[in-house]
Amino acid sequence: MSELFKVMFDPGHGGSEPGAVNKYTREADINLIVAKAAKNYIEQRSTDFKVELTRYQDTTMDRQTRCAISNSFGSDLFMSIHHNAGGGDGFEVYHYTGSEQGAKLANLLAEEFTALDQNKRFVGSGLYAGTKPGNYDVLALTDAPAVLGEFGFMDTKDYTQFDEEEELIKIGHGYGRAAMRFFNYKISDEQKPTILPTISERLLALETAILEVSESQKVINDLLNNKTINDIVTALRTIK
Repeated sequence: MSELFKVMFDPGHGGSEPGAVNKYTREADINLIVAKAAKNYIEQRSTDFKVELTRYQDTTMDRQTRCAISNSFGSDLFMSIHHNAGGGDGFEVYHYTGSEQGAKLANLLAEEFTALDQNKRFVGSGLYAGTKPGNYDVLALTDAPAVLGEFGFMDTKDYTQFDEEEELIKIGHGYGRAAMRFFNYKISDEQKPTILPTISERLLALETAILEVSESQKVINDLLNNKTINDIVTALRTIK
């Protein structure tokens, strides 16, 4: 493993490949929101990770290129972000057949999805919720342990669980946490405490502001009584 933990998030689809579509949005667009939130989550909490996305814009990209980007980056793990369609309910998480590390990552991601109150539909290897043997290309062609996540269905009532940007950001945070937990990294979500000024400090600040306003008003009054250009210039220079 590299000195820094290298994580690649892959927002599925994009460009001429919108993925699943409903009357509100395209899968490609929400995948990108989730991926950026995942990247931000890690970068805001640690400098021990180097995080990249396979795409940052709404661009068309085939699966081979996505895997090549990850392999060239030297990823320590790869997470492909998707949302489902075709009628159904619940999340699906796939890993490469026989990959112990992939299975570990898949289970961690499943835990994060469950914490977001989404029910489990499938976690494992295979195609189409395990109904067919095989592996998705992004799992087969990547060198790093890899998973493909489908948080929910865009064409059923499932969509109400991720139809707001705030909800998509929470899903992204779930991907980020799963990635950090994969390396047994201690995550701290504690916010730095906000130190409020004391009453004395507030009164002093208010008194200072009042004095500054009074002084400025005095200068302005003097300025209005001045009659020469030089007097006006001199008065203006005294205002801080």
